[in-house]
Amino acid sequence: MVEPLTLNLRFLARDLNLPQEKVQAVVSLLDEGLPVPFIARYRKDKTENLDEEILRQIEEELKYQRSLAERKLTILKTLEVQGKLTPELEQLIRDARSPKRLEDIYLPFKPKRRTLAFAARESGLEPLALEILNGTVAPENLDARAAEFINEDKKVKNAAEAIQGAGHIIAEMFSENLDLIVKTRENVHRYGKLVCERIAQPAAVSASTATPPEVKDGKPKEAVLPQEADEVKSEELTVNSGQPEEEPVAEPEQPQDETEQPGNTVAGSQEEPQAPTAETVAEQFEQWKETNAEKEGPKVISQNTLKKRKKEEIRKKKDEYRVKQQERFEHQFSEYFNFGSSLRNLPPHRVLAFNRGEHLKVLRVKIENDEEKTLYHVQDICVPQEHIHKNFLTGCLKDALHRLVLPFLEREIRRELTEQAETQSVKVFAKNLRSLLLQPPLYRKRVIALDPGFKHGCKVVPLDEFGNVLDFETVYFIGDDGRKEKAVQKIADFIRKYNINVVAIGNGTACRETEAIVANMLASQFSDADVSYTIVNEAGASVYSVSNVAKEEFPNYDNFLRGAVSIGRRLQDPLNELVKVEPASLGVGMYQHDLKNKQLQAMLDDVVGSCVNFVGVDLNSATPSILKYVAGLNQVTAKRIYDYRKEHGPYRNRHELKNVAGFGEATFTHAAGFLKIRDGENPLDETRVHPESYDTAAQILEKLGFTAGDLCNADKVKELAAKIETERVGELAAKFSAELNAGLYTVRDILEDLMRPGRDPRETLPPPVFKKGIVKLEDLSVGMELSGTILNVVDFGAFIDIGLHDAGLIHISQMSDGYIRDAHEKVAVGDVVRCWVSEIDPVKKRAALSMLPPGTVKQQPKPERKPFVSGEGLPRRENEPQQRKPPHRPREDRPAAARPPQTGTASPQAAGTNNSDRPRRADERAPRRDDNRRDDRRNGGRTEDRNPNREPKTYFAAAKKDEPKKLTEAQKTGKEVLRGFGELAQFLGQKEE
Repeated sequence: MVEPLTLNLRFLARDLNLPQEKVQAVVSLLDEGLPVPFIARYRKDKTENLDEEILRQIEEELKYQRSLAERKLTILKTLEVQGKLTPELEQLIRDARSPKRLEDIYLPFKPKRRTLAFAARESGLEPLALEILNGTVAPENLDARAAEFINEDKKVKNAAEAIQGAGHIIAEMFSENLDLIVKTRENVHRYGKLVCERIAQPAAVSASTATPPEVKDGKPKEAVLPQEADEVKSEELTVNSGQPEEEPVAEPEQPQDETEQPGNTVAGSQEEPQAPTAETVAEQFEQWKETNAEKEGPKVISQNTLKKRKKEEIRKKKDEYRVKQQERFEHQFSEYFNFGSSLRNLPPHRVLAFNRGEHLKVLRVKIENDEEKTLYHVQDICVPQEHIHKNFLTGCLKDALHRLVLPFLEREIRRELTEQAETQSVKVFAKNLRSLLLQPPLYRKRVIALDPGFKHGCKVVPLDEFGNVLDFETVYFIGDDGRKEKAVQKIADFIRKYNINVVAIGNGTACRETEAIVANMLASQFSDADVSYTIVNEAGASVYSVSNVAKEEFPNYDNFLRGAVSIGRRLQDPLNELVKVEPASLGVGMYQHDLKNKQLQAMLDDVVGSCVNFVGVDLNSATPSILKYVAGLNQVTAKRIYDYRKEHGPYRNRHELKNVAGFGEATFTHAAGFLKIRDGENPLDETRVHPESYDTAAQILEKLGFTAGDLCNADKVKELAAKIETERVGELAAKFSAELNAGLYTVRDILEDLMRPGRDPRETLPPPVFKKGIVKLEDLSVGMELSGTILNVVDFGAFIDIGLHDAGLIHISQMSDGYIRDAHEKVAVGDVVRCWVSEIDPVKKRAALSMLPPGTVKQQPKPERKPFVSGEGLPRRENEPQQRKPPHRPREDRPAAARPPQTGTASPQAAGTNNSDRPRRADERAPRRDDNRRDDRRNGGRTEDRNPNREPKTYFAAAKKDEPKKLTEAQKTGKEVLRGFGELAQFLGQKEE
């Protein structure tokens, strides 16, 4: 009976570089079912103020460890049923700390498909393979021994086939050797290269080279040719007249009488009409064509020919489209046609680009590895030097590497690279999405939203301060001047009628043309008024306009008007509006459409929920779209809260939520602190103070000389904030925490909320850029200073809106005068930055930008590691000179500061790991243990992958420096030139003597 597995939190805490007590507390809270935002905000005293990001790391790592434990238990039970579970194997499985390690152990016991080795075993060749492997049969007797396994019924015809089958069995046994897999994996990661090459496309039929359907051999084909007669259906032509039953292209001059057509029989005739054959139809049609040609009648084309021409035209259009699409793809991936890079130097965005090019059948991607070098490194693992069948086993090892191990590792590495790249892409998307959602709202401003367009016109929708639609109209900027003037005047009338403050222009089609018109209108008609315009990213507005949420909000509006409303509202309150759109449609990611929907959606839902709970939700104005992201709520509960408000009116206090159907005590505890009520019965309902802490908050106010009612008085709030700042928040928190027997972090949060009740944390962020003029490409010059808004941040830089039709690019190298690893270190979506024009491309109509002022001297970057070149770094043979390493200092001879702490675990050097085992910062995500590093070896002071039979490493002392050659007599007398400083030192020393 397999004993259940227990999760050791010590390893989890070590991986996250956190105290085990904190991790234990977080795990206990998560197991209670508490949401992460609630733990981060209202359980700080138990977690000792761990932020939400670290809490999510613990939650993710906990799921990972439990999933790994479930897989271990499944494997153990499977092996127990098979009768193959030994105590040593069970301990090895229990100690595995990564899925990769676990699957390597389980590999020999996995059910296998039919392989060459499987067929050889069925033929009874396994005893021969074991005899060769164990060396119990001499090489000179091998053929005779193999002849004993000849069996025609088992498809072993001769001794050579028996030896070959034994070799297949040995090769499979080698491929399942754990040490061989680990060592080969290391070599591939160290020396392997990912190579891309262009896939040669077959010659496609284009419009310029295709033969028109009506031309063949240079002659027009106006009628059905004799060889096509078999394809003509008899019912399409009449027999006697040769005319088609369907209307021909041109009627003959003298049509035959209808009574002569077959099928028209005399009344009372006893003979049944017989259907004409295809040969008869073809013969009569040819006779009719000759007669018609002699009479110079009109040319006739059969219906079949017309159908063929139509099909040919459709096929030709498809071919033309396919050719153009292929040319576009090849241009897009042209820089990767002859590309190679070390596996260690591949950035994530390139991996995703390779995968997309491979999916579009433009690129062929593979991993190149020096098999000879790999064989040199792993030969000793499987083939002892003194083995009597060394040459045969070496051949089996080559076969195992080439046919089994390396293809398996190539698939594994490609999968790992893709997973790592997708994870990085999701992280980039999450960072950008968070910055986008937390853009500052435009409170108490009336907005007129413009959704530009050419064909369908420009949708104009004025909105009041709360996002309610005041009016709508469709205007057209394309056409004569009179039409354009009417459009401009209509917008101006809306601005005056509804006291509009800001014009929001969507950045889609016709954006810049609309911007020019609006800028001229504001300059000419509203130069003295406080009216400006801004460009709003409309990504996802069209997706929202056709969604069920939009149809419920505006059932009487068409999709274009709904999109315009969304553009205006996302300027007024970005968070409240953007949560209605699928995050993947917001256009702030990197290859997000190539990612797995489940992984992407889970991460983005966490980001949206984090932002919603960070800001808080107004309970009396929120829609179900945003309520469902509140901690503890779901879509059903959010809809019930909304319906209760519609039926009973606005909520007067938070405790009224308990009257909602399905809103229990646990749900109330999780969600109440994030739901705010303005102008309610209890002023504390407008703050982020949780109802469970209302008594503590009242006692704190009493000690400060105030009451909860004073929070409704702006002057009293200022007086309260001044008093708290004077006496310092930290000191007051420590004081009240001791007096009231309350948590220190809870008291501190209450004090900060009382200083600014109802505060929106987004108010401190910079507002969007408002304009009154436009920027054209012709206006730019190299070195010009501009101000723009960051639209998207990716691994290699950031795209910025400076007013041009296309966004400019700031490369990551132009963001700082020093080295930065991630563009998010400098900018985020929505940031307003100063930049300078570094390059202008008038052909592509785009500009390259820099955040460095002209003349800035960049620091020299670190030298890049030289990429691997095949043939370099090969192990030295015995007859080649070898450069010795510096002498290795024994552990006891090192200074105490240089020695790692003695914690009972193997050192990275002893375990064969790299610097991935270094302590991580508290805010740094722990790396996955199924990556290329071998940090999964360390396990409670043991090294799993180490072979106990392998000899320990031997460290060689460095070669002693050669003594300089002694001076010759000619050099001593100055008659011969000295050839170095060593000889010069000898010469000067001789003179002093």
